[in-house]
Amino acid sequence: MSGREITDPLTIKFSVPFGDNEKVDTIDIQVYNLKDETINSISINQAAILSAGYIDDNGVIFSGSLKKKETKWEGLDKITTFKCVYCSLDYTNGVVKRTYGRNTHASLILRELARDAGLAIGDIDLPVDFVYRSGKVLNGKIKFQIAEIAKDCKAKQYVNKNRLYVRDQAKSNNIGLDISKETGLIDDPEEIEEEVKEVKTEKKVEKKSDRKNGKTEKKARKKSPYLSLLRKSLKATKLRCC
Repeated sequence: MSGREITDPLTIKFSVPFGDNEKVDTIDIQVYNLKDETINSISINQAAILSAGYIDDNGVIFSGSLKKKETKWEGLDKITTFKCVYCSLDYTNGVVKRTYGRNTHASLILRELARDAGLAIGDIDLPVDFVYRSGKVLNGKIKFQIAEIAKDCKAKQYVNKNRLYVRDQAKSNNIGLDISKETGLIDDPEEIEEEVKEVKTEKKVEKKSDRKNGKTEKKARKKSPYLSLLRKSLKATKLRCC
């Protein structure tokens, strides 16, 4: 961040959520016990890159911009939290004022707005490439203008790794993972068999007394198999909860 590299032995904690909706995800990076000089040298609205992994094998987990920084004390620890976003602040805070002529396609406007926001094109695949027959006037924040045009095209839009995606709501990314010992797999997966013990229930004879003509009759009533199965299921559920 701001040309400064923060590494071990400092304690660094981070949370990198991601969702494919209009809201820009915020990434929290916490660094413990940074010097005041280092904190003050890091400016907001600058590029931020987070890498993690082994010493000789690490990769980029997040690449975006620093939106905010704050420092607080917890006991003897001074914790500085850097709040970052997946895009440049030109996308979230930038304003555009522009007028397009008649019969302008939405795809053209989206590409120019992406350029204004400093975003690369991840995918623009519109269900409907809406045509503004009477022209289109843009006046406001770039992110809101993009959201409005995406709605006209019946598409969803989001930003990931500084790339703009505007496409059909049912469309997703095709991601392939190579899982092996060379890419970090510790051991080959093995099938695990779980042994389920059958719970035995004792049949009990319930006695019911009916008084008829001054005499007492004892009748044996057999449990319903459905009731027994239900009680057995409830008992197993309680055991799993414990």
